[in-house]
Amino acid sequence: MAHVKLALSVVFALVFGVVVASIAATSQNKSGAGRKSFTSPNGDFQFQYPAFLVDCKAQRDNESCGAYMPVCSGLNYDSLICIAYPKDRISEPKTFDGAAFVVALEKDAHDEKACHAIPDPPPPDSSHPHTRTINGVEFWVIQTGGAASSHGENQMVYRAFHNNVCYELDINTSGVNPMVYDPPRPKMYDQRPVNKALEQTLESFKFLK
Repeated sequence: MAHVKLALSVVFALVFGVVVASIAATSQNKSGAGRKSFTSPNGDFQFQYPAFLVDCKAQRDNESCGAYMPVCSGLNYDSLICIAYPKDRISEPKTFDGAAFVVALEKDAHDEKACHAIPDPPPPDSSHPHTRTINGVEFWVIQTGGAASSHGENQMVYRAFHNNVCYELDINTSGVNPMVYDPPRPKMYDQRPVNKALEQTLESFKFLK
C-alpha cells in the first residue's frame, strides 16, 4: 500500500454516503480472532472483516466513521457499505484522520469500458491504471490522492463490471501532517495494522452470483 499523502492544497469535497442496511454475523477464524461477515441484501456479494472494525451503517454516530476528508466516500459517492478502522486503536491519534473499506456502485457506467474509465477531469494525483485478481475476478485498479488544510487522503480504487453492474471497492486512508503541530510534534501513526485489516477485508470480497 502507498503511504498517506500529505500536502497543503485545497481539493474537491467528498460526500459521505452509506445507503443500504448491512447484514452481519460474527464468526471465528482458525486463529480464534473474531470476524464478521457482510452479505449484500440482494445476495450479490459477500466479504469478511475483523470484528473490531466499525460498520458505519449500523453505527452512524461512531467517531471512526467521520473524518475531515470523508473516508466513507468513493469516486462515485454512492456507497453501499463502509467499514471503518476504529480511531481508539491508533497510538498516535493526532496524525490519524480516518480509514475505511468501502463497497459502492457506479450507476452511470453501463458497460465495462465506462466502468474502467478515469473520471474527467482525473482525480488529483491519480496513478496509471492496472489490474488485480481478487477471488477469481479481475479488477481494474487506480490510486488517487488529495489534500486539504494539512490533511492528506489516499484512495485505492478497484472496479469490476459484473452481471452488468459496475462495482467499486475502495480502501481510503487519511492522515494529518505532523508539521502543523507545535514541538514536540507527534509521530506519524503506524499505518501497518490499518493497512493489514483493510487489505484482509478487500481480499475476502467475492461475488456470490
